[in-house]
Amino acid sequence: MYRKIKYSVFFVLIPAFIYSQKINTDSLLVITNDAFAKEANYVKAIKLGQLGIKEAPNYLDFMFIYGCALIIKQMLLIVLDFIILML
Repeated sequence: MYRKIKYSVFFVLIPAFIYSQKINTDSLLVITNDAFAKEANYVKAIKLGQLGIKEAPNYLDFMFIYGCALIIKQMLLIVLDFIILML
């Protein structure tokens, strides 16, 4: 009897543990938005945006932040190249 209880607890807790490891897309969106808007860390926002698109492809907010971060990063690189050429 003890063995049956032991195995039943094992099979109940393992799926719960695996489920708890999944990414919460709302929390990921908040972290991505903070990286983009508050920290101005566009590389981090791009990576988190890619992860968000992979986890929730129908969530348009990730696509929007990802696209904006890519555009701003490219613009900053162009401005930096221009400044280097002018020196």
